[in-house]
Amino acid sequence: MAGRRFESYQGCQTKKGGSYDTAKRKKRNNKPYISGYDKNGKPVLKNVFILHESKGVQLDILIEYVEQQGFLIDWIAFFEDSLKSKWNITTTLNRIQYALQDTHGKEYADHIIFQLKKYIEFKHYKGDF
Repeated sequence: MAGRRFESYQGCQTKKGGSYDTAKRKKRNNKPYISGYDKNGKPVLKNVFILHESKGVQLDILIEYVEQQGFLIDWIAFFEDSLKSKWNITTTLNRIQYALQDTHGKEYADHIIFQLKKYIEFKHYKGDF
């Protein structure tokens, strides 16, 4: 049994006690994926926050790369993921705004931040922003 790799067998137990299928599913959820399409048919990516936080990719570079590949970022999902990682609302909004100003200009950045603030008010999040 020594030398067998747990990951290579369907249905066997992983080292943490979960099944192989469950472990694989959880791992897949940590990668960006297409969550839908905008009104122009452009695919929208969810889970982009993980690339920014855990992989250390600068947000402005990430925005440019994602858009070069033909995708848009789901900013609401980005915001929600940042809250799950215990980021402050103001910190998240500022980082998004600065990155969008660098890549798209002030007018576009202000529009996205305005939409996010409307979402925040709708969800009744508490905090100064």
